[in-house]
Amino acid sequence: MKKKFTLLFTVIGWGFGIAQPVLNSSNITIGDAYDLYNITGISPANMANAGANQNWSTTAGTSTLSGSALFLNPSATPYGSAYPNANVALRVILGSDTVFHLFKNSIANGLEEVATDLGTNGSPDIFTSYRTLLPGTFNFSDSVGDGYQKQGQVASTAFIRYDAWGTLTTSDSVYSNLGRIFRYDTQGNTNVIWWNQNGKAPVLLYDGALLIYWRKKITIPTSIANLPQQITFGIYPNPAQQVLHINSNQPLDAIEITDLTGKIVLHSESKNIDISSLPGGLYLVRVRSGASQSLGKFIKNNT
Repeated sequence: MKKKFTLLFTVIGWGFGIAQPVLNSSNITIGDAYDLYNITGISPANMANAGANQNWSTTAGTSTLSGSALFLNPSATPYGSAYPNANVALRVILGSDTVFHLFKNSIANGLEEVATDLGTNGSPDIFTSYRTLLPGTFNFSDSVGDGYQKQGQVASTAFIRYDAWGTLTTSDSVYSNLGRIFRYDTQGNTNVIWWNQNGKAPVLLYDGALLIYWRKKITIPTSIANLPQQITFGIYPNPAQQVLHINSNQPLDAIEITDLTGKIVLHSESKNIDISSLPGGLYLVRVRSGASQSLGKFIKNNT
């Protein structure tokens, strides 16, 4: 049983009248994929600031690529038929382990856990009464008391609150208007998620032990004709071996070269980029100017 209540004193004390993101579980999209980075060297206490218009940073920590995550249809997993009420699945690959989390997403109750940690070396939790991860619609300072039960265990309660919103700076990006959900339960579990785009995408997750950065993967175009052309620019030579030159119709704020997983391998403010250290292969080039950006691609040739 879920009961929503609003902490009115929190609204007054944490920025009454200031616009903040309204989180909505219906924004989650099947097909969204992420690289997962384990962040070490940062105390969780440094990320605990609550309230309106906060500024968080992970730049002092070390980010290590640890795996990937993908939202998909439960029917595309080995477990869809066993949990017919689930309509959203999340596949997480960490090292040699692949686990699946199945959810029921509805306007009334939001994103609820149906079964979690199904798969390789997992210790699955099967919920006979579902546990909420993200309420259907959640405003800053809202809280929910959520009764749930796991198979073979006593009934428990999770307490969920939208306790902060603001800006997160990582080693490669700045995310504004994030909303943070803090959840703890009577079994001693803690879960904190910073949500981007009004609940569409997780960006940062703390599970009581690990701090994980979710970096959305770039969708790789199938041809040059499909590339966004907000900024007109050229790449030469292509293939390139030592130096890559960028020719643009306007000043550029930044140039990023990524591999096909979306990982940034070079960052430059110069239009003449030394690529001699890169392994041979296909790369993407992303150029930025103000709020505009565009993509291209080139081949690094080592012969």
